[in-house]
Amino acid sequence: MTFKELLRWFGVLPVAILAATLVLFPFHWILVMKFGVDNGWGQFLEQLIAPFLSAIAFVISGTSISPKFKLKISYLLAGLWICGTVLGTIYIVMSGNGEPKYYGLAPIGGIIGSIVGAWNIKQHLTNETNS
Repeated sequence: MTFKELLRWFGVLPVAILAATLVLFPFHWILVMKFGVDNGWGQFLEQLIAPFLSAIAFVISGTSISPKFKLKISYLLAGLWICGTVLGTIYIVMSGNGEPKYYGLAPIGGIIGSIVGAWNIKQHLTNETNS
């Protein structure tokens, strides 16, 4: 294993977390410019779509930086996102924090996003192999 591969392995999770965070900024500003700051519809869309976009960015960026085993890494990152989502939702529900109307939307969006990200990687790898 070369030094470059080692650095790429160490960067998988930090890059995935950074990408999941950075994807939210332009999305948030687009919603603010379209709906305003205190618009309930804009907040609803952000609660629904932001976890979806973050999960996709998390899986795809983390997989893209890994030097090998890309399909397995995409499944691992998707599973990690789903586990974090489930555990976070359980904690929020049990502690009574958060708004009950969003309990189902954000977690479902995140889970679907992580599955879409892993599926996207699988399709990309399949197309590369067939070409």
